[in-house]
Amino acid sequence: AAEDLDDSVFVGENILDADECGRMVQVAETFHARSGKCNWTTSRHYAVPTTDIPIYQISELLSWFNIQLERKIFPAMMV
Repeated sequence: AAEDLDDSVFVGENILDADECGRMVQVAETFHARSGKCNWTTSRHYAVPTTDIPIYQISELLSWFNIQLERKIFPAMMV
């Protein structure tokens, strides 16, 4: 698992399904639209600025991502 990883950089291709990722983007955009407020943040990452919504705010997205970590992302990093 993650505790077995060192500080290496990993680059992977075709780890996550593009259609499924697109659906998760739609989940985030729908969450934002339905909430009636601005959920996009711009100051969470000092070294690498991004515009994003914290994943923990969207339970469906967090659940999906945790599954991907376990089944696809961490195993791909162990190669």
